[in-house]
Amino acid sequence: EATFPTRHAIGLRSDAGVLTLIHIGVGTVDMRGTGFVQYVEKGDHVKQGQELIEFWAPAIKKAGLDDTVMVVITNHDRIGNLEFTKTTGEVKHGDKIAEMSEIDPTR
Repeated sequence: EATFPTRHAIGLRSDAGVLTLIHIGVGTVDMRGTGFVQYVEKGDHVKQGQELIEFWAPAIKKAGLDDTVMVVITNHDRIGNLEFTKTTGEVKHGDKIAEMSEIDPTR
């Protein structure tokens, strides 16, 4: 749904219309893409397990910034149930961080 030249964030829209923003770090927009690799472009259809963004935490720390990764769902009314399976600590490729179900269209 959205990519940025600074490669520090990405916006996703699920097939069910759920909008999710993944934002890496606080103030990292000022790094102008240094330390970030983006594997997708706006308009791409991504699949489960596909790499989206990679970042180098030492570059963020060297810039004096926080490397917290935030996942924000901007239209939560489209979700029936959301359960985070991982809320702290390091996340590695393939780790499940949440389970989400689509809202029941008969409600």
